[in-house]
Amino acid sequence: MNLATCNHAHVFRRVAFAWLLLLCLALRAQQEHDPELLLQMSLEELMNVEVVSASRYKQNIENAPASVIVVTEQQIRERGYEDLVDVLRDLPGFDVIENAGRFGEFYTIRGIEGNDRFLVLIDGQKLNPASGTFLSVGNSISILQARQVEVIYGSASAIYGADAFAGIINIITRQPDENGYIVRGSLGSQNTGNVFGEAHFALPGLAGARIDLAGRVYQSDGPGLEEDDPGGRFIRMYPPPLTPELEQPVNDHNLSARFRYGNLTLSYFRQYFSEGNALGLDPSAYVYNKENRWIVATDVSSVNYEHDFRRRGLLSVAGTYTRHVQDPQTQFLKIMRTDSQNTILQQYMTGKDNSLKGSLIYRNGFAGKLNLITGLDVERISSIPPYANDFLFPGQPIKYEGPAAATIDDSLTIIEKRFAAFGQATYTPLPWLDLIGGLRFDYSSRYSNTANPRIAAVLKPAKDTRIKLFYGTAFQAPSLFFQFEQFGAPAIVMVPNPDLDNQRLRTFSVTVSRKLRSSVHVKASYYYNDLKDLIVRKLLPDTLFFNPYFNRYTPGIQNVNVGKQIASGFDLELTASVSRIISGYLYYSYTDAHIKTDRENIHLPRVADHKLKIGATYRGIPGVIFSPRLRRIGNLNTAQSNTLYRGGSQPGYTQVDLYLALQKVIPHTNLFIYIENLLDNDIEHAGLFEQGAPHTPYLPVIRQPGLTIRIGSEVRL
Repeated sequence: MNLATCNHAHVFRRVAFAWLLLLCLALRAQQEHDPELLLQMSLEELMNVEVVSASRYKQNIENAPASVIVVTEQQIRERGYEDLVDVLRDLPGFDVIENAGRFGEFYTIRGIEGNDRFLVLIDGQKLNPASGTFLSVGNSISILQARQVEVIYGSASAIYGADAFAGIINIITRQPDENGYIVRGSLGSQNTGNVFGEAHFALPGLAGARIDLAGRVYQSDGPGLEEDDPGGRFIRMYPPPLTPELEQPVNDHNLSARFRYGNLTLSYFRQYFSEGNALGLDPSAYVYNKENRWIVATDVSSVNYEHDFRRRGLLSVAGTYTRHVQDPQTQFLKIMRTDSQNTILQQYMTGKDNSLKGSLIYRNGFAGKLNLITGLDVERISSIPPYANDFLFPGQPIKYEGPAAATIDDSLTIIEKRFAAFGQATYTPLPWLDLIGGLRFDYSSRYSNTANPRIAAVLKPAKDTRIKLFYGTAFQAPSLFFQFEQFGAPAIVMVPNPDLDNQRLRTFSVTVSRKLRSSVHVKASYYYNDLKDLIVRKLLPDTLFFNPYFNRYTPGIQNVNVGKQIASGFDLELTASVSRIISGYLYYSYTDAHIKTDRENIHLPRVADHKLKIGATYRGIPGVIFSPRLRRIGNLNTAQSNTLYRGGSQPGYTQVDLYLALQKVIPHTNLFIYIENLLDNDIEHAGLFEQGAPHTPYLPVIRQPGLTIRIGSEVRL
């Protein structure tokens, strides 16, 4: 391993120096520019971007009552971002584990871990499964159609209810009033192909009606780690009929459609995730073949109507139908070793949510001094638990289809009804002070009722200075996934635990931002997250866990509420935009996260205390965009059960990415090349859950690909 050597430190210093040198050189640049460069957003314009996610209505980013980062369409294009992960891995406060099997990527945000603990929205519509199951991300959430990506840090249940725990990520798509078309394609390492198309046009025969369409298909052989990974020897020894090769292909896609006519909007969005289900698991037990895969589809259909009462406010009425389905082909494929033979074990997965939701939101501003937003959410959810097959047909490889599906539907369909009322008021008693207060009450027929407040203040002591004080709470109901997912060695068993309680969070944060002259913006955020009643996996000995697969007691893992967690830290952000030729950012994050129980106080695994992320975009040569980025991730905390780095830390890593684009090489056409891990470093991300512990399948580390390249072109009309 050469992850923390002096050579890497030397490379880091050189790249950081080059970034600062480019900024200084741009200050002296006095050359003529391509007219298209004049369309680039200045720092002043970036600071006045409007966001809708913090309070569910448009407001200036500097006045939003939360710590907010916006990644604009310009930044997406100039940095070569294509997937949601491309953005999030570059932002402060994010710890990302990639190639994490059924997760795609596994996220920790400011010391709060889990893909079920933050919300992903598409134009305000929730993409997470309604029953609270984790969100599979991977290459299945494209941002190529995004006008901007809004990231809200911290608790947000006062506005959004359950699961708005660690934050909100809202992808705002383009809705232009002019006709336009985009076609984009690329080829790359691991036999990767990526095709995207977008169209905006007026609907003939209906004045004022417009259609917005976008689609993306991503296919790849997946990470090619079989030559270097220590598990490669197990893969090559797979018994027939298994293929002795690493096969974890990716076949993801998105589709979105929108009809706009006056104040009426009809929209549809589809996320399809089909990726390997074995990455991050022990290859001696979990088969790295293409049959072992995790496939989910989420379809969100919505209708929204707005009526402007002018001085009497704005009323929005919306209805949303969301369908989240685990494909019947999804399975865990394992090799069970005995003294005499190897047995291939298949376990097919279930999981389905149908949600019908209605929302009513009213907003009014009174003489500019008082802004009020209030609303109602009503929702009915019909769900099938994720391990229903094993519960009704223990030990049998039964798919959720045909008569088996009918039996599962009749026996295990769970109905939940939700009702919520919320309100938030912003009062401006003085020109330099905004006071914000909000409260939401959530009722559920399945989990405990809860009320969550939000209190904030935005101070403007000087023209270019903002100080934000924030306090809020959040909750997360125990999902059906956690209630029914119980592990018994060596197979998964469904032994429901109905006694789980809501997980709760209190967040306090202070954010100070200031613009220095006209070219540099500095922001510092301190946060304190207090979590309790967390649901964690608890190891049980073979005297406590009954495994129906073998009709005997075996070791196992059960999900329980236990202890509390404290996560505190700060993020430092430095952004610069000079002469519209060069722009850049420098993010530093410090995170101190601890899990506390009656017996121990340990660092939260999979989190790096120190993270440094640097990037720049240079536009000084007409028609050329040059965008290098560096991430230095410090040592990552590890669990006591980690067999490689027991209860300590594993080495961090340095990664350099590079994006280069040639604009209008021929009319309307751009060419680009994107290089990840330019230094071809050996990078290991942290393993998931009880990594490396006895009787658990998770690897202590997950190897990442080396140098990867993709080359493509884009046509805009």
